[in-house]
Amino acid sequence: MRAEKALQSSRKSLILTALTQQVLDKVRVAANDSKVHLITDVRWMPWFTLQSAYQKEKLLEATQRTESQLKVLGYEVSYKLGLPGVVHFNITWG
Repeated sequence: MRAEKALQSSRKSLILTALTQQVLDKVRVAANDSKVHLITDVRWMPWFTLQSAYQKEKLLEATQRTESQLKVLGYEVSYKLGLPGVVHFNITWG
């Protein structure tokens, strides 16, 4: 019974990691700016952060592109502004 639960948990973790990687790849493309950096840690998903020491407008554009891209992929997305130059995203899976 324990082995079965451990296997299920491991599978869920692998699926989540794969989904996370797909989403993050899309986010990198959506941000499309070398001065906008994606910061994440799979342990903390569904949160990830876009950070830029760049102009506020550029970060806002990257944020909007990211939100649009994720919505097209079928994810529910919300975000909040953090410290100056930082946007925190939350993804709700399907």
